[in-house]
Parts: sequence; C-alpha cells; structure tokens
Amino acid sequence: MKKSKKKEPNYIDYTLTMGNVRVDLVYIGEGYDGDYDPSDPTDKPLLRMDVYVHADVGSPYALYSGDIWEPVENSSYCTHLVAINNTKNMLAAEKAAKKIMGMVKKEVENWRPIKKICEELSWLGSK
Repeated sequence: MKKSKKKEPNYIDYTLTMGNVRVDLVYIGEGYDGDYDPSDPTDKPLLRMDVYVHADVGSPYALYSGDIWEPVENSSYCTHLVAINNTKNMLAAEKAAKKIMGMVKKEVENWRPIKKICEELSWLGSK
C-alpha cells in the first residue's frame, strides 16, 4: 500500500498594474510569527505586498535604463491576507491590491514616500 504525500496548497500570486505603478501580492513563506509553520494550526501562510514603479530614464527610481520595474523604498510588508489559493482568498487579494493601488499610486507618481501608508496597509486581512 502506497502512502500518499500531503499535497502542498496552491498559493496566490497576484499583480495589479496601473500606468507606471505595480502592486504585487506574493507568498514567500511567511506566517503570523515569521516563517509559516504548517504544523501550527493557528498559523496561516500570508501574502507579502510589494510596490514597484516603472523606472523611466530620469526618474529618481531609475537605477538602470530600459524596461525595468524598481521596488519602491519601504513598500514591502507582510499582510494578514491568507495566501492559499481559493475563490474567497483570491477575491480578497484582488480587493486588497486595488485598495493598495488607490492609496499609493499618486504618491509614487509624485515621488513621495509611502512607508507610513504601507505600514497601515500591512494590516489588510486582519480581523
């Protein structure tokens, strides 16, 4: 008799791009207390948000020339959005990405810092 391995869940990887700004929600192995611990029933795999800007030549974000997406400083935070791919979580990720974009797009386009905005947005998905 063959023992079946527990199948790894499929994780969400969601990107929203509007003009020169991109928001990514990705799973990189994080949980509530650092690395996700599947043996802990109270832990969940969580999505990380990252904001990028298209680095046109001459922008303060442009480290390279060409078609490059540069991470915006202080925009990468773990959220409380569950990363397991199902309809409920995917809809939550889509809604969250739109909210993030709505709050950071104008700031990024005007080269203003978004650290405090992103810190607040890191609580997306918490109850």
